[in-house]
Amino acid sequence: MQGDLAPARALTEEPTGKYLKARVGMAALFVALNDKERALSALEKGCNERSAGIVYVKVDEHFAPLRDEPRFKKILARMHLS
Repeated sequence: MQGDLAPARALTEEPTGKYLKARVGMAALFVALNDKERALSALEKGCNERSAGIVYVKVDEHFAPLRDEPRFKKILARMHLS
């Protein structure tokens, strides 16, 4: 059940919001919004910044829709998780 996603979308549009620092959380939110491009970009930034939680993306079910994406596989390879 998705419900009203307007609050989630509003969160993603706040460029200076504190939640943008949590790259993995933002990536999960983008996946939920079916925005794979922004999810992958957030994960790439999280990988570069060594964000908390980035090491769990391989097994976290939130990221299941990204598992076949070449960019996702590259992120896992960079972290030696592939």
